[in-house]
Amino acid sequence: MKIFRKDFLWGGATAANQYEGAWDVDGKGVAIPDLCTNGTHTIPKRITDGFEEGTLYPSHEATDFYHHWKEDIDYMAEMGFKAYRFSVVWSRIHPLGNEEKPNEKGLDFYDKMVDYLLEKGIEPVVSLVHFDMPDYLLNHYNGFMNKEVIEFYARHVESIVERFKGKVKYYITYNEINLAAHMPDLVAGARLPEGMSKQEMYIQLNVNVQVAHARAVEVIKRVDPQAQVGGMIGHAPFYPLTCKAEDVMAADFKNKMHNYFVYDTMCNGEFPAYFMQ
Repeated sequence: MKIFRKDFLWGGATAANQYEGAWDVDGKGVAIPDLCTNGTHTIPKRITDGFEEGTLYPSHEATDFYHHWKEDIDYMAEMGFKAYRFSVVWSRIHPLGNEEKPNEKGLDFYDKMVDYLLEKGIEPVVSLVHFDMPDYLLNHYNGFMNKEVIEFYARHVESIVERFKGKVKYYITYNEINLAAHMPDLVAGARLPEGMSKQEMYIQLNVNVQVAHARAVEVIKRVDPQAQVGGMIGHAPFYPLTCKAEDVMAADFKNKMHNYFVYDTMCNGEFPAYFMQ
């Protein structure tokens, strides 16, 4: 029977906006998921005039990992985890998203967690963005539709890598980056600009998040040349409805744009011909 290599990273993964809680603790700013009702991925259903008294949204408390991280990591070690992929909340490090200096209490939380993971023999794998853009960047910059936000993101990444240098070996720049154009509000903190077509936004947002990924790779490799960096997509295979040529071509195009565009761009350093066309 084949067995995994000894250095195979077997473990689990979480998204901070689904389990971390402590949404307003220790200087953390408001993130987009903090304003979304349960099961909602659309910003129009968000709370726009403040929070109703006594109302608790799912990400506000979740499983309260923020206050129970040691015991949760102990469970991971007991289960034999060799790796744990977790996300760092942008607004916990930069509450508004555009600050020059990071929130030290936010960095300290993740720093202690990384140290404890290593103590338990668990390799930390860090997701730098996982659907948690600061709400301020959505309302004042329109998220990744604004190229200025790419530089805010690069600054956020640099703050994390500077703190984790020599301890974290593996980074994921952006969770399910290919969904930015499909769920722009939640994934990329962006709304359709007035006067812009959905097609134009689709193209521009795809371009901007790819540039953001490239900037993150540049920052990580500059700060910690030994670190390894990867991308991550939400893969979904598409099949032709029939054997008719138009259905075969449609499925092929959908697979390229949804699944392959991101990897083709990341690996080749340029936009593929099917995207440019």
